[in-house]
Amino acid sequence: MTSLQRMIVGPDGRSEDRGRSAHGRWGAFYHRGPDDASPARAAFHAVQDAERLAFALAEGEGAAFLAECVAEFLWTQPGEVGAAWPGVLYDWLADAPQWEIATAGAVRFACGRLDRAPSGGRMALAWLGMEGVCLFGARGHPLMLDTSVQDDDVWTPGAGRDLPALHSFSGTLYDAARLVVLSRSAAPLIPDLPEMTTPEIGLALGALSDGARADLAVFDLWIEPVVIMGDQIVVRCRWVEPSACELAWEQLPEATGYRIEEAPTPDFGAPSLLAELTDGRQVSYRFAPPPDGARYYRVVPLVGGALGAPSAPVAALPLTLPVPVLVPIRWAREDSLRLSWTPIPAASGYEVEAAPEDDFAPPDAAIVYRGERAEVTLPGDTALGRYFRVRAINALYAPGMPSAWSEPVRAPSRLATPVFSEITARRLAWERVPGARTYEIRVTPVGRDPEQGESIFSGEAACPAADGPASYQVRALRGPDDERTASAWSVPVTIAPHPAGADVTRRALAIPALIAVALAALAVGFWLGVAGLEAYRMAQATTTPTPLDPAAQAATRVARMQAETFAALAPQLATALAGAEADNAALRATQDRWIAAEATRAAQPTTCLVIERPAGLRLPVYAAPDEASRRRAEDLPAWAAVRARLADPGARWRAVIGVTAAGETVGGWVRLPDEVDEAALYGGVCDPARLPVWGE
Repeated sequence: MTSLQRMIVGPDGRSEDRGRSAHGRWGAFYHRGPDDASPARAAFHAVQDAERLAFALAEGEGAAFLAECVAEFLWTQPGEVGAAWPGVLYDWLADAPQWEIATAGAVRFACGRLDRAPSGGRMALAWLGMEGVCLFGARGHPLMLDTSVQDDDVWTPGAGRDLPALHSFSGTLYDAARLVVLSRSAAPLIPDLPEMTTPEIGLALGALSDGARADLAVFDLWIEPVVIMGDQIVVRCRWVEPSACELAWEQLPEATGYRIEEAPTPDFGAPSLLAELTDGRQVSYRFAPPPDGARYYRVVPLVGGALGAPSAPVAALPLTLPVPVLVPIRWAREDSLRLSWTPIPAASGYEVEAAPEDDFAPPDAAIVYRGERAEVTLPGDTALGRYFRVRAINALYAPGMPSAWSEPVRAPSRLATPVFSEITARRLAWERVPGARTYEIRVTPVGRDPEQGESIFSGEAACPAADGPASYQVRALRGPDDERTASAWSVPVTIAPHPAGADVTRRALAIPALIAVALAALAVGFWLGVAGLEAYRMAQATTTPTPLDPAAQAATRVARMQAETFAALAPQLATALAGAEADNAALRATQDRWIAAEATRAAQPTTCLVIERPAGLRLPVYAAPDEASRRRAEDLPAWAAVRARLADPGARWRAVIGVTAAGETVGGWVRLPDEVDEAALYGGVCDPARLPVWGE
């Protein structure tokens, strides 16, 4: 629209004029009646720019003259006309001298002015002798106006102050949504106006003109809501479901509601109401857009009956689907591969493609899954080591427009390595490996290479321990002969039950001591006997020999017999002592080798030694995890049987190897308080689950 626009519809102008301006969408229609008499004429005249609109519709003798005069008068009035309305118009019309040369007779009219500059906008209407003045509110309900008509309700150039009183209305623009002014011949359309659009009024007016005796004229204005808030909200449109979008925006404190409009073009030349939210706290709206074409949406804040600045238009289509992200492929417990990816809210389904190489070149590439779920479990016979990728689709809103393919991810070619979960002197257990059908346990005697061990197979994630000291490793298999997909061997775990020879060792070590004690006793007895006899003789000596007492003679005979026995047994005892010392040396050498082997084995995993009492720990508690136990460090042998960890990792009991104040190496259990950092306790370099295990 130009800065100033005039509209003339009637006998001297056009028969129809329609358009859109800052004041709204409007249409003016005129049909000439069969009667050529001047009182039967009707005319419409309007002047408008971006801030004001002044109009007048008149019928009667000189209708075109009065319509133009009234419209131009209202247009030139300074400021707001509502303050003295309709007095300023009445005074002007009642000024008889200015109408002395007017070529007009009795005229009925309706006129008005719209001002958009004031806050909320202003509307001023006045009419005389016309019942066809209709004003509708925001919800299409008609506003009550006094349209009663008297026979003498006309204006004439010479009426002066005898001019009948004008009917009038004034108010804000946000109180009204539509204004329709009709000539008296078009009055039959009034009851149907709320359901009629502007084009329909034009068609109905043409049909009505066939039986009309006078001219028919209609002015229909759909008032553009007044913007009373300058802040424009920012609307985001996103897909939340495969067939649903969501409009979301930030709340405006002064808004009492929001109006959601849609239009086929981004300029909103012909907007339609999608929804009206009456709660200013509701800042989102979900809907299903039509799939047959792009539609544009905007949100307009409401403050009472007034409107704020509309948001920038957003569109839900065309739908651009994001690319799913395929997570690392893992084994399922059903002995198969499981693929999963990030779900896309706007996707109605997904496609998964597999290929032996990451370029997915045909004909080797193939679609292996189409479905709605964002995961799939492939059959157990799926080839391992293949590459997979996924894309999202929406058959309804984006047919033939899937998302881009995700980055390819390669499926595992080998099973995961088992991890021991329970280790005792009688049994070993490990966590089940998804995809594994069997497990191979390699049992290696102490001192031998792992390749020299014996392999046994088990379908369960556990096996009994051997009777003697041995190292254990386990790996997962899909089949007994499937080396291609077999997992790596687990970390070796050595179980060394307390050997039965250890008691023999202790007994053998005691033999030399017993022999030595026996020899010492015999020697002491002999010398006591000899010394006793000599002392007795000296005590009883006289110048004249005295006969010996029979008791003394008996003691002497016993001592002599012991001496003779000792002399006879001495060579044998010496031989036994030498043999015992040799056996003791051999046993000590054996024990040293056993201890060295244990130290070598214990050095393979990281050994955790608690040398001093950690602050805040209940140490030592060298017993099974039972606070009621009375067993303590002095009750346990040097090599105590302990487990690396409990089956329940959350129990906070841990097996440790410690050194007592006396320097004795012992094994036992420690309860860790919840606040203790277990990694820091062992220097940050030890996994408590890998603690060494000694036998009973």
